[in-house]
Amino acid sequence: MTAILFVLLMPISAWAQSASTGEVRGLILDGSGAPVPAAQVRLSSVATGQTRSLESDSRGNFLFRSIAIGDYSLQIEAPGFAVYRLSELQVSLGQISSQRIVLRPATLAESLEVNESVDSLQSAASNSSVALGNDRIEESPAAGRNYLNFVFNAPGFNPSNGANTARSAAATRNPANDSGFVFAGMRGRNNSISIDGVDNRDETTGSNRVAIGLEMVQEVRVAGTSMSPEFGGAAGGIVNVVTHSGTNIWHGDFTSFAQNEKFNARNAESQASQKPRARRYQPGTSLNGPYRRDRGFFSTAVEQAWEDTEEWSDTPSRFLPRLGAGPTLTRGLFKSRDVENYTSLKVNQILTPRNNLTLRYAYSRGRIEGDVQAGENFTDQSSRGSSRISDHSFVGDWLWVGNARIVNDLRGQASRRETVLTPNSYGRMFEIPGLITIGEGYRLNQQRTEDHYELNDGLTIVAGRHVFGIGASLHQVRLDGRFSQRFNGISIYPSYVDYLADRTSLSILSSGDPRARMTTLPLGFYVQDRWQLHRGLTIESGFRLDQQRLPQPIPNSPLNFSPRLGIAWHPGGNSSWVFRAGTGFFYDRYPLGFLADAVLRATLTINGNGPYRYTAASRMDTTYSFKNTFGFERKIDKDTTLSLEANLVRGIHLARTRSFVLEQSAQSRYQGATITLNRRAGNITYLASYTAGRTRDDASDFDENPLNPANTRLDWALSRQHQLHRIALSGLFDLGWKLTLAPNFSYGSGRPLNPLLPGDAYGSLAYPLSARPPGWGRNTLYTPTSRSVDLRFFKTIPVFAERAKWLIGVESFNLLNHTNYARVSAYLTGSSFTRTFEVLPARQIQLFANLEF
Repeated sequence: MTAILFVLLMPISAWAQSASTGEVRGLILDGSGAPVPAAQVRLSSVATGQTRSLESDSRGNFLFRSIAIGDYSLQIEAPGFAVYRLSELQVSLGQISSQRIVLRPATLAESLEVNESVDSLQSAASNSSVALGNDRIEESPAAGRNYLNFVFNAPGFNPSNGANTARSAAATRNPANDSGFVFAGMRGRNNSISIDGVDNRDETTGSNRVAIGLEMVQEVRVAGTSMSPEFGGAAGGIVNVVTHSGTNIWHGDFTSFAQNEKFNARNAESQASQKPRARRYQPGTSLNGPYRRDRGFFSTAVEQAWEDTEEWSDTPSRFLPRLGAGPTLTRGLFKSRDVENYTSLKVNQILTPRNNLTLRYAYSRGRIEGDVQAGENFTDQSSRGSSRISDHSFVGDWLWVGNARIVNDLRGQASRRETVLTPNSYGRMFEIPGLITIGEGYRLNQQRTEDHYELNDGLTIVAGRHVFGIGASLHQVRLDGRFSQRFNGISIYPSYVDYLADRTSLSILSSGDPRARMTTLPLGFYVQDRWQLHRGLTIESGFRLDQQRLPQPIPNSPLNFSPRLGIAWHPGGNSSWVFRAGTGFFYDRYPLGFLADAVLRATLTINGNGPYRYTAASRMDTTYSFKNTFGFERKIDKDTTLSLEANLVRGIHLARTRSFVLEQSAQSRYQGATITLNRRAGNITYLASYTAGRTRDDASDFDENPLNPANTRLDWALSRQHQLHRIALSGLFDLGWKLTLAPNFSYGSGRPLNPLLPGDAYGSLAYPLSARPPGWGRNTLYTPTSRSVDLRFFKTIPVFAERAKWLIGVESFNLLNHTNYARVSAYLTGSSFTRTFEVLPARQIQLFANLEF
């Protein structure tokens, strides 16, 4: 019955306009405050000349839906009134641009020209969000030029405390890499990442898929919560990216970035006498323009990155030069390389004034040689590995505007992601927790291919004060993988003495078929109504139905019902305040990396006993969050707002592992608030936020085992994702004389660290290890605080009679060279307890030149 329902609704499926577009609404009044009906309203794109027209209704209201982001002009004509023109109207991603327009009598003027920027107050939004436009992205420092690094500028978002390595955009340095950021205590695998309105999340681990070069990114909108039922498939935060479309004006650039270790500081983890080699080169080019003026446009960008570095092997000198028949060990520096490529092409064709077709192809490829790490321990070079990832993504969008009140938006994608992880050595992995891991790295012998087929098609109907949406979504993912982890064996020794005597605490060997083939089909349907109850009061309500078909032997998820309600109150429709509140349920999808162990036809032999086998619980409820938000936004001036938002979020049915059973039984709770000051336009723009929050859970990732499988209440404590305080400051400052300064500052309080014993002390047979010292609670230790100052300084030099310009400058990451700890040893053993085994990069200096035309 459920399948029939979705098939019948597919012709009007997934209304997702705000995923890659915005809207413009307005109220037209005369000088006495009376509404002006039947006024002719025309909205024109500055870039393409495309025009949409409509009439104001009986109450003087007008609404343009599904408007491509960019700059527009607005013209209004009504009998007896002067023509009104707004020459600078910017439409932002997912934002409702609201205008209150007062017409003047025609006897006073032929026309009224308005050149001011649009009011920055989001007066009709039931939740706060931050839009990072083209200038903020292109002119701000971003390590590795990865657009996801800008997420950390947004309020409420913290770096993920776990398998996050945002150092590379197209490659990975961790086989279990997540998205790299968390919102409201939800895991880094629970976020939504979309590009041009279609999903871009790796279904195996929850990380980002195809990488887009910064020259192709037009805008990024970051929101912790959206009460619109159109958004589904994620229980955490939302990141929407829109890529550049071509214009009638030719535009392009050539960019080049370079680093050399001579200007960088030494990483704290390296104990070598000489400074490790660290060289990076990242050239790129982009071009956009018309291939048929006013009708057809294109935008393309190509970017490459080469990084040649030396990394540090942690092997103690007493292990050298060789251990029996094991792998050759290394102490000191060894070579590593990172090579990445990003290519994108987007074509936009205006078929008719009411039909618009957009096609995009994106390709990215990344390869790390020698320094992919797995596990939470000091590592020898032999236990690291290499990664090779390639992504192809074809995306299409057909927008049909039936009339001023009906809009349909059809989107789809066909994408493939190929991941290959190769260990530096083959054979058994030997681990002494808190001391060293040598041999074939855990999880580093695998290969997988993900195929994504997605279809979203949406219908919007404007009826009086209501904007109705109805839709559904279909997203098929096929995974074909080889997961050869544990197939060469794992040996865990509590101490160096036990290692010499060959007394293992835990010995694991997997056998059978390492291949896993899975097909999953998430389906979604929703109904939504945004109702302007009266001037200044907007109510957003609706619900979603979600279900995910899962591979055997995993039981299918239940049919999930998620109601949502959001309210935005803008007193009088023209005040400087907006008050917001919202509540709703947000269902997620199952990470296939979690399900793989139960799908594999493989068994485990542990300490000579077995066979053991991972199985799925008899009921696999879908992960979801229950979010409650409330707050306000206050306009300081036309370009600046101050906002406060409080969040109460529960994470329910989170994935965990217990005694070889994959369960959806963990939970989390978050209480927090953010204060944000945002200036969006002018010679000075900035975004400053402070987040305070507390997160508690009983498992922080799907492979975390409980201390006592029979009593998971012992694990309820502060979450690994907890961060009590976080400050983020970023800005662009025009200093005059064509000099620009772009600083970024971040501060984060320490993160919880779980104290562990260096072996399977209680015989739970769990790996990763979960045994804590007697009397120690979960996550009762803290890592040190983190802080970083990134800074870009550049000068603009006009060339070719100011038809082009050079941007030449320097940027620094971690300018003050603070040691920021990425991973700290939690094993209660000797002097290595709480010692750092991986830090974030020390100070880096990068030179760049950019020719724009």
